[in-house]
Amino acid sequence: MTNVGTKVGSFVPVRVGIAESAGPEAALVAALLAVGGLSSAAADALDGRGLRLAVPASVIPPLGDGHAVVGRALTLRYLPARAEVGAREPLGRLAHRTVFDLAEAGDVLVISAPASIDASVMGGEALAAARQTGIAAVVVDGAVRDIDELLAVGVPVWTRRRTLLTGRGRIDAAEINGPIEIAGVQVVPGDIVVADASGIAFVPADLFAEVARQILGHD
Repeated sequence: MTNVGTKVGSFVPVRVGIAESAGPEAALVAALLAVGGLSSAAADALDGRGLRLAVPASVIPPLGDGHAVVGRALTLRYLPARAEVGAREPLGRLAHRTVFDLAEAGDVLVISAPASIDASVMGGEALAAARQTGIAAVVVDGAVRDIDELLAVGVPVWTRRRTLLTGRGRIDAAEINGPIEIAGVQVVPGDIVVADASGIAFVPADLFAEVARQILGHD
């Protein structure tokens, strides 16, 4: 991870890094998206390499039909706020905007939030902004709200919980593009996210081409 200064976009972060690996080639993504059982095939390929980097949809399910996505992971980590709701302007309230400034078309935003706080890290307005920047999907180990609005935006979302509570003043953005934990799995910025209705696999960037060839039957 490379620090990019004390201010990026509209958010003064604790830590902000750049995902140093490039996203997957468009032609390879298109070929993979035509494969049935895509996330299962990716999970099998990871298992065969001794890597525990897959999360079942029973743990983090899709909000909609879970149609397949493949894209580079950008990560965002939240922590519990240290002050009461309304006591101060929440730290990192515009963190999504900063991530979107760093995003490239086809990236997948992967968010880690405290399990102890049932407050939203993504709502309809934020997801609509994500679509404008080309974010292909969002994975949340935490809660989202405005479910009807999220579904209407059309950007696929996988999330552990649903809520009506705002995260404003309840959680603080702590780090962008650092390693995070998603359902007990370590996710590194630049990993390639392979997700569908069965679950989510996080393929290390340096293994992605090899894994993709295996899935496509070229090995």
